[in-house]
Amino acid sequence: MYLVSLEGMSYREAARILGKSEKQVTNLVHRGKKSLKKILEERGFIYADE
Repeated sequence: MYLVSLEGMSYREAARILGKSEKQVTNLVHRGKKSLKKILEERGFIYADE
C-alpha cells in the first residue's frame, strides 16, 4: 500500500519490487485500504463525502 499510495508507483512496479504478481499487489492494496478504513471508523473518523 505504501509503494502505490504514497510513493506513487504503479501496481506493476510495486509487484516487481515485492516479488509478487500485479494481481497480488492489487489485492493487497485493496485489503489494506479496507482495513485502514475500518480502523479509522472505529476511532471516530468521519468522511467528508458521506
